[in-house]
Amino acid sequence: MELLLIVLFGALQIGDLLTTEKLLDSGGRELNPIMRSLFYRFGMHNVLVFKVVAMITFGIILAEILPVALLLLIVMYIGVVSWNLYQIFGVK
Repeated sequence: MELLLIVLFGALQIGDLLTTEKLLDSGGRELNPIMRSLFYRFGMHNVLVFKVVAMITFGIILAEILPVALLLLIVMYIGVVSWNLYQIFGVK
């Protein structure tokens, strides 16, 4: 079960990276001021890749100590990726 949660969380992190890049490349704007500042300083792609690696690492640790918290993060990231997909493909 923990492995499934980690794989799902990792897939959602990659989905967030891909959809965020697509939105920003097509003129969208990062709403998180911390991420926006990091994009400016280190480059969007570099920050997003680092975030994916850091979040997957965090997910692995969380799966070991508090799997229910990882499940809640998965639900949250389903919302994030869904919102990004809606912004990309939704009715304008």
